[in-house]
Amino acid sequence: MPPPRQKTVPPESRRARRESQREARRDARDRELARRRAAEQRRISPVVWLSGAALVLALLVVGVLFLANQHAPAADLIPPGNPSPVALADGTTLGSSGAPVTVDIWADYQCPYCAMFSEQTQPQLVSTYVVTGQAKLVFHDFAFLGQESIDAAVAGTCAEQQGKFWPYHDYLYANQGAVENEGTFSSSRLLQIAAAVGLDQSTFSTCTSNTATVQQVTQEHQQGIGAGVIGTPTIFVNSTKLPGYDLASVEAAIKTALGNSTPGPLPSGYATASPAPSASPEPTASPAPSSSPAASPSAS
Repeated sequence: MPPPRQKTVPPESRRARRESQREARRDARDRELARRRAAEQRRISPVVWLSGAALVLALLVVGVLFLANQHAPAADLIPPGNPSPVALADGTTLGSSGAPVTVDIWADYQCPYCAMFSEQTQPQLVSTYVVTGQAKLVFHDFAFLGQESIDAAVAGTCAEQQGKFWPYHDYLYANQGAVENEGTFSSSRLLQIAAAVGLDQSTFSTCTSNTATVQQVTQEHQQGIGAGVIGTPTIFVNSTKLPGYDLASVEAAIKTALGNSTPGPLPSGYATASPAPSASPEPTASPAPSSSPAASPSAS
């Protein structure tokens, strides 16, 4: 018997079947791709949400800090508790020009021990020795603790040029920051102090931006190094550098330097307006010289 004849599939039917299979595979790939994209979006969405939340929080923090800095008026300044007697001021000198004892104070406005000396020890020296004509105080800048020390010293020098060094000096120490060079003596803050003590702010700003003023502060720092100043506060009493800056040490040196010297004259009317008991000086074998230290000249 002849073999059975095989049925043949028309070419059109084979092509249609292959095309149908390809379509099915494409649909399967598209569905898988869509599924993967959806899963990826679900994984990314929390990250995007958290990033957005972090950005919003950061913007809020920056905004609060900005507003805090913008609302720091001069009223926030702390007034000095023991202001220096401006009636006895002459530049950076406080006291009678004829006082037999000169106390030179080398200090930095960011130095916490200098602030303690200015606010605690110095007022006692003023009430006992300065207002009685026995001693005069002379302040010297030894700005070595960073840029804000220099900026504050420059500002004090500019205040001196307008005849208000000691009020500005007192405000600087009363408003000293807890951390050095962190904005306590920023240019805006120094300008606020200038306004508080009644300086002409335009003149003050011109002065603080003048390189000659900065040079003056730098030169005084070099003078201090030449005089043997290595830290602050450093006190000289009639040319003698003291080992300490506590009240007892300074008073002992003043009394020794006074001997039997005659107090210097005070401004007319000041003695009757601010009477102060005259201290009885301890006699010494030979009176100490009344001149200021040669290595640390007194500013006038």
